Amino acid sequence: MGNRKKLPIVIQGLTDYYKEITEHYKDYECVWATWNTEPQDHLDYIKSQDNFTLVLCDAPKIQYSEHYGLYTWVATLNGFKVLKERGYDFGIRVRSDFIVDIPSILSLTKFDHFNCFGWDTGSVGYLCDYYFSSPVDLMCDIMKGCIGIDSESHAENILTYVLLEQLKWRKINYTLTDDTKFIWLKKEIDEQHYMEHVRADTWYNTTDRKQISRFVDYSFTKDNFPDNYQLTYKVGPK
Repeated sequence: MGNRKKLPIVIQGLTDYYKEITEHYKDYECVWATWNTEPQDHLDYIKSQDNFTLVLCDAPKIQYSEHYGLYTWVATLNGFKVLKERGYDFGIRVRSDFIVDIPSILSLTKFDHFNCFGWDTGSVGYLCDYYFSSPVDLMCDIMKGCIGIDSESHAENILTYVLLEQLKWRKINYTLTDDTKFIWLKKEIDEQHYMEHVRADTWYNTTDRKQISRFVDYSFTKDNFPDNYQLTYKVGPK
């Protein structure tokens, strides 16, 4: 359902860049999922925007030092529940400190896949979670799966594990190219920072090769994703 040129966007995270984010995404239906402890003037401003819905909840308690992904999963799930209630079958999730040129990414998006920027070959190998999109029901299942894992593993490792091992989902597509335009406001870097990793062959932006780890040997008998993907239980090898 919905116009796929104007897909709904879940903005996930803190409201530090609330003016930049609301201005950039003013032409899209957006759900901003964040915490009820955010500054009230920020929340009031977001609520005043006609195209923004504000979804608030208590921030979850972090058990492990590398468990920041829990913030992502809880907020993203809350946002996608709203998309589901509104009848959308596909949605986009963007960090609240990222400005993404949506048309440039949609031109590479596969609407029956999980879409993200690419695969990092560090640690045990993992999918990048700065930006992702998928069918709404799949996203809800992914987020629920991530929330349910009690592990010290880093967030992207857990996300990748849930997709490949729990859900057995292997329809994965990458959307990072030189023409994919975005800015990470917090760190003031853009897509070229990550394309340098692609050119250095430590980051993959295509699934037509084996998605390896530089530190763990995997077997590949099904497709180009590992047969038995692992949780690190820690940050993992560097």
